[in-house]
Amino acid sequence: MNGDLLQFYPGVLFLKVNLCNTLRLLNEVLEHRNNNGSLCPKQGLK
Repeated sequence: MNGDLLQFYPGVLFLKVNLCNTLRLLNEVLEHRNNNGSLCPKQGLK
């Protein structure tokens, strides 16, 4: 059981990071398409 968890957990972490990156990319694309609004505004991070 422990070995299974050790193999399973990094995959979940990787998926979460991947999802975050994908969402950020999507957000940037949406921002470029219409500059008036975005899903998660981040003015100070540019």
